[in-house]
This record gives sequence, C-alpha cells and structure tokens, in this order.
Amino acid sequence: SSSEVTSNSAKNLLIAVFVLSLLFCVGAYKSDIQCFNDKNSIGGKVGSQTTKYNTTFPVRIKHEGSISDLWKTGDVYNLVIDQVTYVNTTAQTFNTMCGILTAITSKDQCGDKLDKSQPRTLALLYNGTHVCGGMKEAQITFTGQMDNDGEKKMEIEDLKWKECNYQCAEANEDTLEFSFTYLSWFDSVNNKVGLQDILVVRGGATAQLGCLTFIMLFAWISRMV
Repeated sequence: SSSEVTSNSAKNLLIAVFVLSLLFCVGAYKSDIQCFNDKNSIGGKVGSQTTKYNTTFPVRIKHEGSISDLWKTGDVYNLVIDQVTYVNTTAQTFNTMCGILTAITSKDQCGDKLDKSQPRTLALLYNGTHVCGGMKEAQITFTGQMDNDGEKKMEIEDLKWKECNYQCAEANEDTLEFSFTYLSWFDSVNNKVGLQDILVVRGGATAQLGCLTFIMLFAWISRMV
C-alpha cells in the first residue's frame, strides 16, 4: 500500500542520514589523527638519551572561542614521554554561533545542516625536549548580508577541511604555549573570519582566564550589528 511505501521510504532516509553522519564523524577523527601522523617530526623517540629527561611533562589545555570559556580554566594533562596523548573535544562554538545567527535573523539557521557533536581530536607528543601537536582545521562558510526588505540574511553554505595545523615547542613549563584552531566560521560576503574553536596548550598546570574568548566574541559581534 502507499502508506507502507511511505513508511519504508522514511526508514531508508533515516538510515541514509545516520550512515552519512557516522561517516562524517569518523572522517573528522581520522583527519585529525592523519594530520598529526603525517606531520610528526619527532617520532616519539629520543633513543639512549631518554633517561636524561623527565618522564612526564604537564600541560594545561583550554578551549577558547565560546562564551562558556570565560568561566573555565581548562584541564591538565601529564604527557608521558614517547607516548601520543589524544585529547578529545567538539566544536563548542556551534551553540554560540547558531544562537547569534538565530537571534539576528529570528530563524533557525543551523537546524540539521551541521553535526554539533562530531568528535575532534588533538594529538600531542612529548619526547623529552619538545612537545609537538597537530589537528586539522575545518571551516564553515556562511553568508551575512541585507536582503531586499532591509533585514539581515544569514545562511550556512558549506563545511570544508583546510590545512593541517602542526606545531612544536620546547618543553618548558614557563614558556610553552601554542594554539590549534580546529574550526572557523567564515563570512563569505564580508570576507572575514568570525568565531573560532581553538585549543590553547600551555606548559605547566597554572590556570589562566579566558580573555581571548571575550576579545574574539566582542570583536565579531561589533562587526555584525
């Protein structure tokens, strides 16, 4: 009957959406790991010199880019020499950015277009003298312009993978600091980058406030209103 055909079509559609979402999530994870593996320059080995160095090195990893980051201090990870540490995260600017777009346009601009829970992974390696890390950057492009009625029109266009972000620094608790941008929101009309998901890695366990988040958010909102 027609009702059975409709039911089967709906089931097939749900299965297809689930499979595509699963493949995209797995793809994001593999892209991050492959980025690190392809660029890894220290190999996780220091040979016979291993005993000269501390077997662990503490780093504090903090997310920047979301409003909630203003009240967070991040988490401490003890990197074990010659072992890759995987730090799992998600694109936390989804809620902030989608909320802003919805508030400006009075419409849900994200909806089912984007997977807010896709896993992302930062890989870090300490070899006794240096800490290296890597993950890939993704970019969400959206339009932001006035329509014929003089109202703000914003729509999500696409998501694409960009370059691999791989960095190394000397393992010094006082000076080590680098950041990994893994998601950027790009305004194609104004040719400007909006909010970004960033993981900041600092040597040692000292906590710092999220001033970078406040500066980024204030600057972006100022351009949009």
